[in-house]
Amino acid sequence: MNRNEISKSQLWYKGLTEKPTCLYNQEQLDLYKDYVNNKIGNFEFVYHELYSPDIHLDILVIPPTEEDNYYKLVTKGMGAYKMNVPDVIKNYELDRAELVMYLPPDWDLDFSKKENGWVIKQLKIIARTAIIENGWVGFGHSFASDEKALEKVAPNTQLAGSVLLMALDKDFKYFDLELPDIGKINFYQVFPLYKEELEYKNQFGTKKLMERFNIEDVFPIVNINRRNYCEGIDLEKEVEKAEKKAIYELVNNFCESCTDKEWDDLTNDYCISNNENYMGEVREKLETAIYENFKSSTEEEKEKIINKLSKYIIKEKDELEKEDDFEK
Repeated sequence: MNRNEISKSQLWYKGLTEKPTCLYNQEQLDLYKDYVNNKIGNFEFVYHELYSPDIHLDILVIPPTEEDNYYKLVTKGMGAYKMNVPDVIKNYELDRAELVMYLPPDWDLDFSKKENGWVIKQLKIIARTAIIENGWVGFGHSFASDEKALEKVAPNTQLAGSVLLMALDKDFKYFDLELPDIGKINFYQVFPLYKEELEYKNQFGTKKLMERFNIEDVFPIVNINRRNYCEGIDLEKEVEKAEKKAIYELVNNFCESCTDKEWDDLTNDYCISNNENYMGEVREKLETAIYENFKSSTEEEKEKIINKLSKYIIKEKDELEKEDDFEK
């Protein structure tokens, strides 16, 4: 018996003698299986977990059909654990979840190979993240093997991590499940990403990232060779561009909301003093708006933005639109 077989035997024995701390009861389990069969598809076999120290995480494997020509992997057991969500969202029923992942019909189900088994690894890591970190996972949360996403998920792809999106059922609709005694189970799709896409997502958010995708790649089936939608992007320039756009919109909205008296006060204050640091009560309103819109900036950065806007705020809207410095 080799070392790998010994390890599996030990895990199997520990699994028999040490029971998980968080489990669905039999009623919840039956309801969950029925729900998966009805909403996602009939599972053909189960990828069982040998040893479960906390939750018992099995993965249901639903084979391709004529209607849905792709594999569907669905976790079973993650939702038995109540995640520690922040107080501000405790009333939104986001404290329980399960995961899904969709694979092409020619995917090799020999998960012992790194080229195939990374999908199982991703599901298991994400499913236990909330337990390990005493936190939670949900829409928009991203995951990578290391902080800079330098390690690829498998040797046959450049994909380096994943993000959670809302899962789709077999009719391509969002879905969730209510279970007795524990409440709502949210389903999230594990969507693999490249390193550059992870960096873009972390800077601009999940919604902005997904807006870059063509419709064929938003379709949830894993494609290990798909296009990298953030390859070659200069992230610093994108940040600068986004900030300019935000400043433009802020100034534009501010100008449109000004009353005639406020506009006169503003221009008179500026013209009389000819000093960017004195613009009266209207400048105070502008400062308040900037502090609300640039909360993450330092005090020095906010002051620079305020002074910069002070120079442009007296321009008419039509002139402002022509300024290269505020180009969208």
